Amino acid sequence: MTTYLVAGLVWGAVVAGIVGLAPLVARLWATPGARVRKRVKQEFGRPEPDQALAAFKDLHKVAAGPAADGPPTPRVRFAAMVERSGLGVSPGAALRLVLVCAGALGAAAGLAKQSVLFGAAGAALGAALPLLYVRYRAKQRDQKLLAQLPGVLDMVARFLRSGHSLGQALGTVSEELKWPGQALFARYVSQRDLGLPLEVTLRELAYRAGLTEYRIMTMAILVQQQTGGNLAEVCERIAAVVRERFRVQGMIRALTAEGRLQAGILVGLCPTIVAVMTLIKPDYAGAMLSQPQLLAGIVVSQAIGILWIRKIVDVKF
Repeated sequence: MTTYLVAGLVWGAVVAGIVGLAPLVARLWATPGARVRKRVKQEFGRPEPDQALAAFKDLHKVAAGPAADGPPTPRVRFAAMVERSGLGVSPGAALRLVLVCAGALGAAAGLAKQSVLFGAAGAALGAALPLLYVRYRAKQRDQKLLAQLPGVLDMVARFLRSGHSLGQALGTVSEELKWPGQALFARYVSQRDLGLPLEVTLRELAYRAGLTEYRIMTMAILVQQQTGGNLAEVCERIAAVVRERFRVQGMIRALTAEGRLQAGILVGLCPTIVAVMTLIKPDYAGAMLSQPQLLAGIVVSQAIGILWIRKIVDVKF
């Protein structure tokens, strides 16, 4: 049984390594001519369904927003998270990295302890680490994008008061901002230059931003385009609302700081005690580590506690 287990883990590690390293090797060995042809094909070849040109096929469906096809699938959510992370990798490459990390860490843990349970735990940890990093980068991007919004609205209001159109104002914003706002509004400018309607481009912008504040901005602009009014004043008021939301979020973080600190202490307490006991009394720690059911119960209890505390301190408004 042990021989088959070792052989299976080694085979899984080799396959995961090949799957993960094949794109890297292909990229390193690609000739400059092949890279140029690939780039030209991307620019002038047949557009993908999620590109701007595809919006001409059904403008009403695009204008209705992502909700037209129902709730997003896990694949769509994963692709959106990878894009929002700003890592510059495709969802397929990110998924291959997850598989490689899961296979490598799972094989290492399984071979080290000669246990399928440790191998499964290592694989789960290896798959979770890249996903957590991508999610962290996506959250960092969301925070930067949200912090740029009040300045964007103030800039748009100033341009509107000076006599420029909304399209010119947003185009100037795309030139003045830094990442991630620059990439978001540059895509809006490219779609506008292709001739897409204002409603389609703004809804696409709000969808790619993935933030409630950008949806509020889009809704306010679209309502103003239909009913009329002072758009510069609307932008200034939305900027004031966003700043007030920032202030309330800061207050909430201050009030929940104690709970988040307690969560961090509780999460790190168990591994720290195990590490200390391993150094002080290896026999005692070894007896505990030799019980897979006990370790599984500890991990499950820790996960439930983390989710519970997070639910308490994560205040939505």
